[in-house]
Amino acid sequence: MRELQQNPGGLMTQSNSNLTNFTDADFRKEVIMCHFPVLVVFGTDWCGSCHILDPILEKLALAFDGKIRVGKLDVDDNSLVASMYAVNEFPTLFLIKSGEIIWRYTGLISLKDLRSHLKPVLQG
Repeated sequence: MRELQQNPGGLMTQSNSNLTNFTDADFRKEVIMCHFPVLVVFGTDWCGSCHILDPILEKLALAFDGKIRVGKLDVDDNSLVASMYAVNEFPTLFLIKSGEIIWRYTGLISLKDLRSHLKPVLQG
């Protein structure tokens, strides 16, 4: 179910129930301690490329539902985790499994390419 939410700039946007919004406060519990792979996208509200990536993430979350968690972390509001991982370009994607970063990518990526990086992790 999609809900309209007001972002900090006052614009109304749709929230995606397929994607998790991670924070500094819950990152350890929701990502590091998770028992299955987690794709984390570090971005900002002002990042155009991050917004272009959103529909790709939605499709990915639906395609791999129950096998992988897909979520975003807004770096402007959660700078601690971003600085911990030295993230300073957006979007930056991390695939984390059992607390370890097993893949890192910065920039836009197609759904096809993203799937090809995830499949070996989910099969292994």
